[in-house]
Amino acid sequence: MLAFGKQELEAVLEEKRDQLLFFYTPMCGGCQVAREMIELVLKGEAGLQIAEIDLNYIPDYASQFEIESVPALVAIRNGELIAKRYEINNVMDVFEFTSKFA
Repeated sequence: MLAFGKQELEAVLEEKRDQLLFFYTPMCGGCQVAREMIELVLKGEAGLQIAEIDLNYIPDYASQFEIESVPALVAIRNGELIAKRYEINNVMDVFEFTSKFA
């Protein structure tokens, strides 16, 4: 998984790129479980890229994207948020989300 900070996220938005994002916070137990499921999907899907972002470091974007909780998977297309998913209960949740937007 790629590690993004504020600068990398700003570049995606300014350059109007497509990107899958995983928002988390370090103390979130559900985020750690979700990360493991995302890693499993990434191992099985060659070429799939998901960038992880610690929500604590980008509060402005958390508000702009209306991130209500973590973990959150987000799809950006042409620099615009097009979808969010908060429920990441199993590998199929990750796979279904990523297959729609990757």
